[in-house]
Amino acid sequence: MTETDSSAPTDADAAAADTASTAADPTATDTSTAESLLDHDPTVESVATAVAAGTDRDPAAVRRDLDPVSDDGVLTHDAVDATVSDVSQILATAETRVDLATRAVDDVRAAAEPMSDLGTVRGRFRTLEHRLAALQRRTAELGETVGTARDRLGTPVEIHRSAVDLREAAADAQRVVRVADDLATDVDAFASWLGSPAERTEALAADVEALEKSLQELSTVVEGLEESSTAARTPPTMDGGNDEWMDDGGEWMDGNDEWMDDGGEWIDEDGDRTLEVDRTDEDAWADAFVRTRVLDLLVADLRSETADIQEMTDREDVSVPAPIPGRIDAAERRRAALAVTLSELAAPGWDDRIGARLAATERALARFDPPVPWGRVREALSGIER
Repeated sequence: MTETDSSAPTDADAAAADTASTAADPTATDTSTAESLLDHDPTVESVATAVAAGTDRDPAAVRRDLDPVSDDGVLTHDAVDATVSDVSQILATAETRVDLATRAVDDVRAAAEPMSDLGTVRGRFRTLEHRLAALQRRTAELGETVGTARDRLGTPVEIHRSAVDLREAAADAQRVVRVADDLATDVDAFASWLGSPAERTEALAADVEALEKSLQELSTVVEGLEESSTAARTPPTMDGGNDEWMDDGGEWMDGNDEWMDDGGEWIDEDGDRTLEVDRTDEDAWADAFVRTRVLDLLVADLRSETADIQEMTDREDVSVPAPIPGRIDAAERRRAALAVTLSELAAPGWDDRIGARLAATERALARFDPPVPWGRVREALSGIER
């Protein structure tokens, strides 16, 4: 049993532990009374024993959970109040950061209004609103959690659960602070993007460059699969002519090492993992094919964004550099060619084994149209069984 396993008591644990607590701990009180168990100055040891008696929790882990609400091994009102005060201060900081983010979103709403008929502007602003709403909901939930934890002290299991909830609320409030700060930064970036034709053009060009880089990486993958396919049809010889195909262990290489990290995962231009792949041609082929479909959606998204930015700059009497639409068209031609090559490389039986995954991918991607909410796309793809 680990500390993590023991740190999130459930309702079933509560019922079982409360049943056992009276026998295990003579200081336990009936939950039907308003009296707090802390009125009896119970020891950490006695409460931990009572909680563990009716559950499978590790007493040592329970003792660690209770430490912040104890003083010299005794659970006291003062210790609980001090912990609640500390958590409340962290939560107050989180609420302040969320308020600042709220004001920033309200300000940029007015700036975005003249262009809100354009999907790119509307989609980006809507994403910011959704992120803000999630932060507001979480902050309210944390306030309720702290209030409940402060008042739920009638039995050993309630005290333990309150201690765990307070610890987790503090950690969550700190995360809210970080996420709210990130949101405020992104709101400022959106406002800057709205007000600067040059910045919009530069950002679009950077996105097109990222598309081109991703296609180059995908091309390397396809070349590796082509080499592997050729090697599979060529029997190895022992005359030394094929030494370059072997690693130091005498095993044939599949030519894919250059597009994987040591963990066998694709890495995007920011160092973020995108699609995990196993070191087999079948899985590598499937992941590459999925990537062609994702890039197809990306091309559509960039074309839509280009049109919207062109409309924005027309209204402002400036222009998007002509090479950008041409680069997107060239990227689409390259993507389509790679998809054809992958189809030709499919080995007999592969579609039978991975067809369900590919069909699920097609269904998932078909739900999205420009402007594409890429966070939701990642969630949809991550839920598809490999």
